[in-house]
Amino acid sequence: MTDESRGFILVYAVLTLGVLIFSAARVVVVYISCLNSSAAVHTRLFSAMIRAPMRFFEVNSVGRILNRFSNDIGIMDEHLPTILYLAIIVRIYDRSKS
Repeated sequence: MTDESRGFILVYAVLTLGVLIFSAARVVVVYISCLNSSAAVHTRLFSAMIRAPMRFFEVNSVGRILNRFSNDIGIMDEHLPTILYLAIIVRIYDRSKS
């Protein structure tokens, strides 16, 4: 193996390591962002529920309220990471064009 080929292997190894570190950092940032936004939405929903008038609870059953509440949080937990990831990719792509 020549010194030139060792240099190429070293460059590829460093680039691969950089991509792995960047990917891991991206996953952590997206996870933390989604966790914080989901907690914020949960807090706002719960706060609105606490401040609802009694008439709201008389008209709607507890099961319906709980299903709606858990459905909204479930949608946030399932779809937000994908949407956030796509928004980041579009932003990066949009910056590269200009």
